[in-house]
Amino acid sequence: MDITQAQLAEIIRNIRGVSFARIDSVTEFRMKKTGNPFAGQVIKVSRIMAIVGNWTYKQSLINQAIRENVDTDFEIQPRKWGTRLENGIVEHNGKLYLEAKIERSIGSRIVFRNGHFIPENEMESIKTFAVKSSESKTQDTIEKKVILRDYAFDSIRRIKLNGITYKLVSK
Repeated sequence: MDITQAQLAEIIRNIRGVSFARIDSVTEFRMKKTGNPFAGQVIKVSRIMAIVGNWTYKQSLINQAIRENVDTDFEIQPRKWGTRLENGIVEHNGKLYLEAKIERSIGSRIVFRNGHFIPENEMESIKTFAVKSSESKTQDTIEKKVILRDYAFDSIRRIKLNGITYKLVSK
């Protein structure tokens, strides 16, 4: 079913509790720019399973600590950017984002912006420019990390919620 970003926001707002979602997204592949001949030319196409809706990072950390029988008090830092609205929708500079708790990655691939496959010899060069994500210090005491990601609505191509697959289209 084709929907707009505004319609997706309304669907997310109407989730009672939480919902599992399969999200297909296209995002910039994060790379260093200095001396990088591939800067701005590479994207990441991903499919993930996530929890969306009325969930909180802090409660997810507490639940994971209980599962691992770890006695800890988490000091959660406030968001560094954006304003969290209802049900995990975040607004920042006029754009909407979906806050998602990643359950698992189904797969991803890195391709040129024009959709062309990247030859293996160029892939090795591209990976040398990749930016590494840093781990949250908040989660030092737990083994299985809670992964939070914010997906810009305009990076979501498809999302499956409650058995319905939605394809995001322009207005």
